[in-house]
Amino acid sequence: DGITQQALALLLGRDRASVTRMVDILEAQHLLKRMADKNDRRVKRIVLTREGKLLKTKAYRAAEKSLEVALKGFSKTEQNQLMTQLEKVIRNLKS
Repeated sequence: DGITQQALALLLGRDRASVTRMVDILEAQHLLKRMADKNDRRVKRIVLTREGKLLKTKAYRAAEKSLEVALKGFSKTEQNQLMTQLEKVIRNLKS
């Protein structure tokens, strides 16, 4: 359950120091917490708190509504083409 800080840094494409700062802020806001790994107590796993899970749900709902508005009038084919193009943009930005 949860994700390690190192894995989170890789997922976000950020260095570990900036992820640590972000985690510190979110932990202070009681949105997540660090927990010892079951297999290696030196490793800390980042898990959402109850408040964090509620905020995640609200954020997903808001994102879905925004996406519906943004894609209004697009056919499924056009939506798929757009997603393909945006994925290329993201890959370009990461390289």
